[in-house]
Amino acid sequence: MMKTKNFKADVISISQTNDSASSAKKFLDIKSVRHTSKSPIPSFGQARDYNIKTLCQTQNPISKLGLEAGNRTVNTLTPDFINAIGCKTGIVKAHLLPLQKVAADTQQIIAFRHVDGMSTGLIESGHPTKGFLIKGKSANHGPQAGNICFNQELSKLHNIKLSNVSEFYAQVNKYNKSVIECVKSGAAKVVKLSVSEQRLDFLKQQGIISYPSVSSSFIISSNGLEYVAIKNENGSYDINFKGEPLNVLADPKSEIPLTADYDLMFIAPETEKLELENADKLPVKMIHFDSVSEVYKKNYARHTSKDFTPKEFFKKEEETKGSYGEEIGNATPRIAKMIDVINQALVGDGFPVVHHNADSGSPATDPNTNYPITVFMPKGFSGYDSIHIIDNADKLKEFIQHAKDYGFHVPINPKWEANVAAVKKTSFHQAARVVSQMLSLVSAPPKER
Repeated sequence: MMKTKNFKADVISISQTNDSASSAKKFLDIKSVRHTSKSPIPSFGQARDYNIKTLCQTQNPISKLGLEAGNRTVNTLTPDFINAIGCKTGIVKAHLLPLQKVAADTQQIIAFRHVDGMSTGLIESGHPTKGFLIKGKSANHGPQAGNICFNQELSKLHNIKLSNVSEFYAQVNKYNKSVIECVKSGAAKVVKLSVSEQRLDFLKQQGIISYPSVSSSFIISSNGLEYVAIKNENGSYDINFKGEPLNVLADPKSEIPLTADYDLMFIAPETEKLELENADKLPVKMIHFDSVSEVYKKNYARHTSKDFTPKEFFKKEEETKGSYGEEIGNATPRIAKMIDVINQALVGDGFPVVHHNADSGSPATDPNTNYPITVFMPKGFSGYDSIHIIDNADKLKEFIQHAKDYGFHVPINPKWEANVAAVKKTSFHQAARVVSQMLSLVSAPPKER
């Protein structure tokens, strides 16, 4: 039977190098990151000083400030800069500087996949975010935008229906099964969706929903669907769909509806601190089942009398657990510890916002949904700010090349775009050219005298 490793990070020792090349030890006290209070969270309007409409008044505020990765413009981290980054990524604005500080304190590059803007305000208001066991898709339309519907037909999968009906129902059936499983496991609870008037107004301003005016009962339209909002005794609005309450997934303890979490893209340590047999060891090294050779599968079957199925392949994911014994996927011990560090820096004892493995080690990676990527670095280099945006695969390739040359090890998922997966250090390509030139000299016919 395989042993489960539980990496509980109570205190993490971090070495930071300063300009004088001396090292100073810093200690981060990692306390509980679970929220246990059942006290009501602030309303959406009260908690939010961040407004996407205000921040996104221009079509591309990042470009106007000259902040896109690749422009090679180094900027100070001004309020305007932070506002523009927050608008582009979906990460809560107040979390940006703390994340850069974590990168500086740990001397690592930390990157996140795109966060849906419909979840940003909910996260900022204190809503819990979904963990690794909750596979349901959040919604990006209707009054449920940013929440995770029990009926996945009302999630962002609804967009597929407009172009491919058969694929839509196939995906809905797949994710409905996953949602039912997570509810049965106790990872989530089903609750009726109630939305504040402020939240409805926000969604209306963003063009997500439409309605004539609020009243005790009114119809909300979105993406060809209609909902009924009914005012309750708390002043919020219960949402019905086709005559039934619209149910969403919630944290089982607080019963507050869940929203999407922050997904790590990668964590890149300094190359000299890389520990492939310890801190940076992936439980499932090949990452993807279809990358395993037929020879290995045959040998496995011969020695174990069992077929090497995907289920057997992913059993090794259980080797790495979070600090509370929770499943975190195909994560290295480094990432398991950093999940606690990041959550402590961003929310303290509140609901954690990071839950699981990075996309660099994920068998379920979908490169098309990764961008824009938000990158946090110890300090800027090669023209990149310490916080910057990567919009596409070409810019990701360029950045990884610079990061490797600057002394960082960036883990790469082999299923990312081909040009990204093939990135090597500049010195590697230089050495390859030298070897090629030497071989051409050796193989060249001798010159006639």
